[in-house]
Amino acid sequence: MGDQTLSTLADQTQGAGDELRDLVSKLVTAADPLGRTFQGQARRTFDEFKRDADDVANDLDSALTRILGGVSGLDKEFGQGVTDMAAETQRQRQSADIDQARFR
Repeated sequence: MGDQTLSTLADQTQGAGDELRDLVSKLVTAADPLGRTFQGQARRTFDEFKRDADDVANDLDSALTRILGGVSGLDKEFGQGVTDMAAETQRQRQSADIDQARFR
């Protein structure tokens, strides 16, 4: 995994979330003219659909926010792991007796 993988994933997830919210909004907007033709129970059901669509959009936003928080935490930890690994490798290399490994 590259050092930019998680950052790229976060950016793509954010973009997908924005697109999903936009599509839900477009669905409600596109269906609105149809809803004006309903009366009685059909109108109430349509209004519930619109309300539920808003809830779905809000739930998507909340879920993606939590996912992005997790990805951000993973990215931070991964970066720290890379830094720690490089430091430990350098420390081990400096303490190694390379002359012992030479064939003479």
